[in-house]
Amino acid sequence: MNRLTETPGNIRAINQKIYNILQSLPNSFSETLRMHMNLRNVSISLLEADADLSKNTIGNLRNNDDLTPDKLTVLKLCLGLHLEYEFSMDLFHKAGYLLNKTREDLAFDFILRYYSDYDIESNLRLLKQII
Repeated sequence: MNRLTETPGNIRAINQKIYNILQSLPNSFSETLRMHMNLRNVSISLLEADADLSKNTIGNLRNNDDLTPDKLTVLKLCLGLHLEYEFSMDLFHKAGYLLNKTREDLAFDFILRYYSDYDIESNLRLLKQII
């Protein structure tokens, strides 16, 4: 999306689409993860490569509401799924996190806002450089 050329009508449609999806998301982390994977037609194997996480980790997070992933794992899932910023914040919230004003959280927020379309390796290198 080129922010400089978006028309108000396009922005309104994008906003409505994001709003509708946010309203339809389940309350739990694992169910929300499954839904994002289904909406994007992303398999566990594909997410394994794109998020730099093991199939076992992804499967456990998809199927067990009692597990609480760490912040880096949530970041990797958001990046691997190429989630829009709003969906990333929702997934962090459902994992029990709010990004604060710590160096790490600000770095996570920056990457999610501006670099979510980049590959996981590039983002992890950037994260190491800015923390």
